[in-house]
Amino acid sequence: MAKKKRLRVARKAIPPSVRWDVMQRDGFKCRYCGRGCPDVELTIDHIISVNDGGVDDFFNLITACKECNAGKGRKSAPDVPIQPDQVKEAEKIRDWYVEFCTVCNDVAVSQRSQRKAVISLIGAAYNVDKFEMVQRDLTFIVNLIWEFGADDVFAWMQSASDRSVHLWKLAAYLNGCRKNHVGKAGDE
Repeated sequence: MAKKKRLRVARKAIPPSVRWDVMQRDGFKCRYCGRGCPDVELTIDHIISVNDGGVDDFFNLITACKECNAGKGRKSAPDVPIQPDQVKEAEKIRDWYVEFCTVCNDVAVSQRSQRKAVISLIGAAYNVDKFEMVQRDLTFIVNLIWEFGADDVFAWMQSASDRSVHLWKLAAYLNGCRKNHVGKAGDE
């Protein structure tokens, strides 16, 4: 049976500063056998091999002597002894990631609520139940409300409605109101 040819993909070299940081973290010793300089030549190895989808991330890299690295080959080594500071750092990153995802979810829910409120404000100012508006314009109006408050923006919307400004031109009209308001505030 013929061997499958491996497709070799050129990858970027691990930057020297990252190599140094990994070796410094590992005490300039091979994480597999414990030997260090000057007894052996040290290299950088992937815990989860590139072959298995591992990346050149600080937490996926370890110091290895050339012999151990060559012996491991292209296999992953998930059972490498991990230093406590690495575990703490990985846990911090994991916790940060969970918190980040929670915040992103809360922001998404908040943004949907804000957009619904803006749609209600526009409907009230124009005395309509249904209308269509570009998402970019809704986001712009949400930001105006954050900057100037709902009362001012609603007054500007009513002014637009009184002047028969079409809904598709509302954002441009409100931008003009914003510029006038900022200009007046600068004059004071």
